[in-house]
Amino acid sequence: MKKIDIIQLVGIYIILTSLSYAFYIVFVAVGANEEIASSLLSWTSTMFATIALLYTFNSWREQKGSEVIANEAKDLIKDITQNISILGDIIYEYSNLTIKNENVISNLLNCKKLELEIHRKIYFIENTIVFYDLDKLYKDFDYKNSSIIDNLEFRINKNDFKEYERYRPLLIEKYIALCKLSDDLIKKLSIYSLYQRPIKFKNNKSA
Repeated sequence: MKKIDIIQLVGIYIILTSLSYAFYIVFVAVGANEEIASSLLSWTSTMFATIALLYTFNSWREQKGSEVIANEAKDLIKDITQNISILGDIIYEYSNLTIKNENVISNLLNCKKLELEIHRKIYFIENTIVFYDLDKLYKDFDYKNSSIIDNLEFRINKNDFKEYERYRPLLIEKYIALCKLSDDLIKKLSIYSLYQRPIKFKNNKSA
């Protein structure tokens, strides 16, 4: 439970106790049944216990929500890192594309799968919490990532090694730019994966 919640609970308890005690004094002064007057104190304890339970439940719910976001952010970082690594292998290591290497085709398919996973997880986070700059950063990343994958697939399927070698310097330039975007995206996600910033849910208060 957060410090602000504890302070609020203490304030609520003081208010409830003061009100019940004030009503108790009034009831006793006007000659009301003492059992009824005394029951006000019991009512205070019951009300406070109910309110405290609600606060505890909300705190637990927000904490679990933060854990879900942290886990999604960690998975995203893993997917982005793996995607960059696979693309780097294809661009730098598989130079002879005149032969359709099965590893190259398999790696491209893995990149496409990762692309879908990254999109799904980004969509979930975007629609769950307030995450400034994520939309623009991800769109830039997705555009460059898709462009590299599509171009690699086109040239591998075309099976023209000479054309690929001519295009390779530009591809490397695009890859370096993608790595920079990936680093920026990972830095943003790391803040939430390591609980370094309070999470503000779109349909709830900050956690």
